[in-house]
Amino acid sequence: DALYDRLDREWDNSAGLRRLQSDLGTYSWLDPACGCGNFLLVSYKAIRSLELRIATRLVEREGRAGLSLFGEQSLVVRLAQFHGIELHEWSGQIAQVAMLLAEHQANLEMERVLGLAPELLPISDGADILHANALEVPWDTNLTIDEHTFILGNPPFGGSYLQTEEQKDDTARVWSGMKRYGVLDYVANWFLIAGRWIASTNCRVGFFASNSICQGEQVPVLWGELFRLGVTIPFAHQTFKWHNDAGGQAAVHTIVVGMAKRGTEGTEPRRLWTYASVTADPVEARAFNINGYLLDGPDVLVVSRRTSLVAGIPPMIYGNKPADGGFLSDINAEEAEIIRAADPVAAKYLRRLVGAHEMLNGGDRWCLWLVNANPTDIRSSPELRRRVAAVANLRGKSTKAKTREDARRPAEFQEIRQPAKAYLAIPLHSSADRFYLPVDRLDASTIASNAVSIIEDPSLVTLGLLSSRFFRVWAEAVSGRIKSDLRISTDITYNNFPWPEMTDGQREAIDKATGEVLKARSQYPGSTLADLYDPLAMPEPLREAHRRLDRAVSRVFGLRSDAADAAILAELFRLYAALTGGMFPIEPTLSPVHARQKRWSDA
Repeated sequence: DALYDRLDREWDNSAGLRRLQSDLGTYSWLDPACGCGNFLLVSYKAIRSLELRIATRLVEREGRAGLSLFGEQSLVVRLAQFHGIELHEWSGQIAQVAMLLAEHQANLEMERVLGLAPELLPISDGADILHANALEVPWDTNLTIDEHTFILGNPPFGGSYLQTEEQKDDTARVWSGMKRYGVLDYVANWFLIAGRWIASTNCRVGFFASNSICQGEQVPVLWGELFRLGVTIPFAHQTFKWHNDAGGQAAVHTIVVGMAKRGTEGTEPRRLWTYASVTADPVEARAFNINGYLLDGPDVLVVSRRTSLVAGIPPMIYGNKPADGGFLSDINAEEAEIIRAADPVAAKYLRRLVGAHEMLNGGDRWCLWLVNANPTDIRSSPELRRRVAAVANLRGKSTKAKTREDARRPAEFQEIRQPAKAYLAIPLHSSADRFYLPVDRLDASTIASNAVSIIEDPSLVTLGLLSSRFFRVWAEAVSGRIKSDLRISTDITYNNFPWPEMTDGQREAIDKATGEVLKARSQYPGSTLADLYDPLAMPEPLREAHRRLDRAVSRVFGLRSDAADAAILAELFRLYAALTGGMFPIEPTLSPVHARQKRWSDA
């Protein structure tokens, strides 16, 4: 775009046009995972088209004399300026041939427009495609990388749990000496190497990638390091759904991210494309700053916290951890009936147990809850004695010292956190397809397993905020993933949520709206939470109740009820930055335009 802007500025200046044409020969393009060369092809065609526009304009201004610079020896843009690195040799050879064909097509267009073009044969020029692993070889093996270099492409995505052993070795080598890189997608390796080149050469980068590198636990790891290198994001596309026409290709959620060295990105506002949905058309906006979550906001990184960001918020903790081999914690309905019939002493200690599966999908699961049980009961009950002995034997053989130590108290779950009053429960993992997180209230007699998190606050206000679109949008942005499912973490998702200050009237409105959500749920007694919150099956009365709840929560945050997800996230990150004392430790250098915008924003 900057080159085309320059063409516009020099449109009526022949000397300026010739300087621009000459400068095109100083640039180089590198795709460090080029495949069959698609990104190089598009780049080459765009630059050849620009050079043709320059020639056409000179002819308009000077007649045929303006063609003197564009003879066979004077054409500036060459295939040798375009470089690729490709692991698979056959793909790299296809890229080289494709670039020759692109050159031929560009020459034909030049001949059609101007009546002359360089001879293609004999072939003396070609794109430089290096057959190698881009995570092993220096990217400047066959070119000089400097401020005139554009690095671009579509590196392989590869989620952390899908990487081969060879890919894991690549990642370990690229991130050697750093921490927590095991959570990163394979594509993050290209971002880090590119960031190092940006820091040392002022080159510019644009990558097409999986959106997960700008979500959850990957952001502090990857973008924390890139920000420390002085990288900034001058342009980006937020998440959109991408697929190609090849058979068997799964649609994936993707992003486009530009990177440059802080202070070299120019004085214009950043360009950010947003999407109302992942299949909608993009809408361009101008941003003061684009952070690692691809939001218009400060460069904050949401990292693990042991306590809530906001004072007075009830803590979220894990449920009770059995570590018992199922002898106490995994009793089905039929087994529970047998215990009731055969062993009245053991039957006294049967309690309903709820994990994530039971909470979402229903099911009748029981446990023997022997906290503060009478020792005489355990000795006299054949069922209790048999099961407790089995737990002691299992824990005693564990490889973990703590578990072996807990074999001394085999009648209890290993970790006990059961509330003494009604509480809220949230599954540790939730499908990313749901519009809302399934949160429920359980009574104290229902035992929560460690597959759910619990909050000892059954108030409707807390339940309402956690059930709102605001918390769901926050969770999607900052939470980790198990495959595509959201991991609702205490330390990252919950403790970092910027809880708003509320008036009594606002609390009453959320309380009332949350009660309507629970009432709407109760209209479908045979449906599970998984049924109710399935995006295709969610009943309209429940949808409407949630919309009313969202309106009440929107008023608390000072946003319109129809605010887009990006606007909600921008406000949440603004509050997060305020609560954490401001920016990421590296303060971005403000251009005059950005500084003026910041003054307006502050005012």
